[in-house]
Amino acid sequence: MLKLAALCALSAALLCAETPDMSGVWKADLGKSTLAGPPGAAPTNYLVIIERKTALFDAHTKEQAPEFVETTGIWGQHGQERSVLMVFLNGKPKVLPYMGVPTRLIATSDNGVFTVSGETAGRPNTFKRTYELSSDGQILTLHSLTSNNGKEAQSTIVLLKQPEAAAEPLRAPEDTAEKRFKNVKTPLKDLPTSEFIDNMRYFAWSLGKNCEFCH
Repeated sequence: MLKLAALCALSAALLCAETPDMSGVWKADLGKSTLAGPPGAAPTNYLVIIERKTALFDAHTKEQAPEFVETTGIWGQHGQERSVLMVFLNGKPKVLPYMGVPTRLIATSDNGVFTVSGETAGRPNTFKRTYELSSDGQILTLHSLTSNNGKEAQSTIVLLKQPEAAAEPLRAPEDTAEKRFKNVKTPLKDLPTSEFIDNMRYFAWSLGKNCEFCH
């Protein structure tokens, strides 16, 4: 048992050591990036904040582990969209909320390439994100491959390092759901927009339906 614990600790230490330090504020070079999605107006701004911190991994054992947290803000014709991706850097899978639904997440690192893989609980939906940091630490290239109900989509985002002050729009409070959307009358109306959307996704996931089932 002690040997297994020591091996797990060693694996976590190696993963942390191999993971490139991507912490900081990043802005997409939209001219060099390719974003998957329906046709329409391209985003006007794309910001990312990446942080590493220590967080509780197992509430039962009180085990703590380093955590990678990526907050993304995309501005377009419908305003701002935010999302948060969290994954632990201990080499162990963990079910965490992502885009509003429970997702089995695991991080790996190999030859300077950091990879996050996710699988939606109870659904045949997966994603894989790989991060490659330039030797000078100023360019971060993110490749994303998602599969939703058998339909694949790929994106490549070229991110440029920014000063901390550039994150201000992403750290600012979001509009509430009531302000952003029409006819939101439920108690959820006071939630920040991204949290409201995540709740809607969770409802759809719980029912095994898509958004059109209710709307």
